[in-house]
Amino acid sequence: MNFRCYFSFLFCICFVGTLFSQERDSLATYSYGELNKLFSTFRYNDPKTAKLYADATLKKAIAEKNTTEEYNAYILQSKSFGYLGNLPEALTLADKCVAYAEEQQDIVFYVKAIKRKGTLYYNFGKYNEAITYYLKVDSIARITENKDYQVYANQSIASVKTVLGDHKNAAKLFSVNETILEPLKDDALYSSRYLSTIIGLCSSYTYFNIPKSEKYLSIIKEISTKSGDKDALSYYYSLKGIISYLKKEPEAAINTLHIADSLVTELGRKRNLFPIYRFQGKAYYDTGQFEKTIDVYEKIKTLRKDIKFDHFKYQEVIATLALSYDTINNIEKAIENFTLAQELVKANDTIKQAINYEIINKYDNKILQDKIDQLVIRSQKKEQQNTSLVYLSIGLVMLLIVLFIIYQKNKTNNRKKFETLVQKLEQVEEEASKKTSFKTTKEKKVPDEKITQILNSLQKFEDTHAYLHKNTSLTSVAKKLHTNTSYLSKTINTYKEQSFKNYITELRINYALQKLKNDRQFRSYSIKGISEELGFKSEGSFSRAFKAQTGIYPSYFIKNITANS
Repeated sequence: MNFRCYFSFLFCICFVGTLFSQERDSLATYSYGELNKLFSTFRYNDPKTAKLYADATLKKAIAEKNTTEEYNAYILQSKSFGYLGNLPEALTLADKCVAYAEEQQDIVFYVKAIKRKGTLYYNFGKYNEAITYYLKVDSIARITENKDYQVYANQSIASVKTVLGDHKNAAKLFSVNETILEPLKDDALYSSRYLSTIIGLCSSYTYFNIPKSEKYLSIIKEISTKSGDKDALSYYYSLKGIISYLKKEPEAAINTLHIADSLVTELGRKRNLFPIYRFQGKAYYDTGQFEKTIDVYEKIKTLRKDIKFDHFKYQEVIATLALSYDTINNIEKAIENFTLAQELVKANDTIKQAINYEIINKYDNKILQDKIDQLVIRSQKKEQQNTSLVYLSIGLVMLLIVLFIIYQKNKTNNRKKFETLVQKLEQVEEEASKKTSFKTTKEKKVPDEKITQILNSLQKFEDTHAYLHKNTSLTSVAKKLHTNTSYLSKTINTYKEQSFKNYITELRINYALQKLKNDRQFRSYSIKGISEELGFKSEGSFSRAFKAQTGIYPSYFIKNITANS
């Protein structure tokens, strides 16, 4: 019989061992992303299982010779040992990652590694060491202007301040993060950090400004309602219950915190149960429900075995638990918990003495100095802008003066050109008997009969204003004068001393000048209308030709000739 029992027991061990081995072997088929997700699922509530996934990640990375994933796995293992309460081993692995990052000069992984060390020290109540690493992240954030690192540093330092009871300065740091994250709150990458910041602000303000705390509580409710995020909803009920207690509404606090308890338990967030149980116990104690206080605070003691809490607040929980046992005359339990509370007081005194408040105060001063520096820079920039504006104003004044001088000079020149032009027009009108173009024809030699015929035909061409036809060209005029283009071009070049194109343009401009001077109706036309009457293809080509020949624009001539009429 004994033999059969022994055999059965041995078989069970082998069977379970085989199943466990198969489970571990099956993890090799998982991707790094899947293993990381599984690790995150179990890290708080079942750190031993979480460590299996961390180990599997490391084994896979080593087998595949993937150095990056290997050191990511060391980070996971460091977290696992931290959750299991093994600080030395957790720090050894974190140091290994720091050394690797320094060797590779990988700033991103270096920050990841020192963040891990800061978190480890914080979770084990070594706030002095934690602050040192948070400040390293802060320095890197300022050098690289990386808002992710800055948000992390601010939030982590604020957490230390919260533990030490410096809630006002914690709120200031959370407010800095709110400013950074507010524009990014709808971005999936930053929404959870924004929520954490709002929760931090709500929690900090509960200690010294309830109305502000309630303002942030409403934001948490809005986020949880909009997104359907149960995690956010659990924080909402937790903080609402705490605020109810602080407003001296213990019954409302108990009911609200009961809802928070259910949500957090459903989500498996054991760490988040501590503040819920703590204020539940306080509410029960204040209403004389000492046995319920004992029940809730004994749960905290059970949680404490797996999860590290705020050392200073845990001291308060144990002291209240001892008082509750004393009230119901359970002397043995009262002495046990009073003794534990006394040990915690001593331990916390040691922690407080170990904390370098000078470093923390320096950080506060650093924030103030940064603010001063920012204001100085803004002042300098404003002064530079003012100086620039002065120089710019002087430059503009000088430019205006120069432009005014140029304008006056051009005005005088244009006036002289106009007057000269009018005088020439009057001379031309006096010499009307000559019936030549504005420009005097200079004969080079006595023309032969054929050229004389062409010149006479050109005179008739000019007298009838045939040059005003829009499609006037060398070919069309040659045809009209019963000659060829070669003879016509040569005659104009020799006896008119210009090209055919310039000859036609000059005739048109001369016609325009005389017409504008003497015909009020013609002056009332638009520049475009005048250009069409003269045979120009556009008002632009007419204006350019007018300016080239007279030195002034047609608009200026019309304005002044009208004024003189």
